[in-house]
Amino acid sequence: MSGGRRTYTFCGTNELIAPEVFNQSDGYDMSVDWWGFGCLLFEMICGLSPFHSLNKQLVIENIISKSPSFPPQISPPAKDLILRLIEKDQKNRLIDPKKIKDHEFFAGIDWQKL
Repeated sequence: MSGGRRTYTFCGTNELIAPEVFNQSDGYDMSVDWWGFGCLLFEMICGLSPFHSLNKQLVIENIISKSPSFPPQISPPAKDLILRLIEKDQKNRLIDPKKIKDHEFFAGIDWQKL
């Protein structure tokens, strides 16, 4: 979806769903994909999703109203990137691929070679 288009479908894995998806009235745009990327990045680094719970309803409540807890060993660049990707306000979420690739977390990656 591009050009500001919105959709209202509800699908996905609860722990990766952006908060705006749970609010069916407003719909959502492609920024939900960057939210999911941030959740996956957190899980790859920390071993659990940022809003993990064995209770599915609590996962949803955590996504909507809580901030994730970061383990102390996570690097500041990783924490910064994840927080910018899982920004609850979709208008303030980091969604620009160039800015994401240029983020300090990815320093040292030669995107052309990759």
